[in-house]
Amino acid sequence: MKGHSTVKTILKSLFIILQCLFITLSVILSIFIIILYSKLKEYLDISLKPVIISLFISFLYLVIPLIGLLFILKRRKTFIYLYNVLLIICMNVDLLIVSMEYFIIKNTINYTNERWKKLTNNQKQHIQEKLECCGFFSINDRAVPSSNCGNNGVLSKKKNNSLPCKDVFLGIVEGIRKKLTRSIIILFMIKSLAIAIGFIINNKKKKKKLRVKYNKSSHRLEIK
Repeated sequence: MKGHSTVKTILKSLFIILQCLFITLSVILSIFIIILYSKLKEYLDISLKPVIISLFISFLYLVIPLIGLLFILKRRKTFIYLYNVLLIICMNVDLLIVSMEYFIIKNTINYTNERWKKLTNNQKQHIQEKLECCGFFSINDRAVPSSNCGNNGVLSKKKNNSLPCKDVFLGIVEGIRKKLTRSIIILFMIKSLAIAIGFIINNKKKKKKLRVKYNKSSHRLEIK
């Protein structure tokens, strides 16, 4: 019985640690999304819609662990059922994001090209300076004079290793995609573990209380 109690305590502790990890990740994810949006906003006119969706997902990562902690404190099955349902929804969202990554990469060039057309020369110059690139599809494609390009928008000899901005944009998106994929895989494993531990804790058999009753007719003690 002592071993059983020890295992139960370990599982509870591990479950609580996972919930704290989810809360921490939620805060980090929110900060990362805001910083990423503010950085990209300098270069491209990005819609707020994907940012709001991302912040909503990070908010779920905050709500779900709180429900998990309530389950540990209150031991009500309603909490663990709600916890599992929301966590499974998040896992499906993870799979959806991974499946969409290919289309995001595929559409990056077209999307950034359309945005590049709408930028002013000052904005293009700012991007070329910040990202150390010149032009869009090539160093002579809609480039503007900057430290990376010559006076006529042609690549400067001092910066003969500069890339077209298209390649830089694609590299940034590809880098984000790789980090996102790794994070999703790790989170998927953690979520699976959290569901399994929650299921085990919820299905632990409660100790059956023995009741002793005195039978007057037989003058005996009956154990129920």
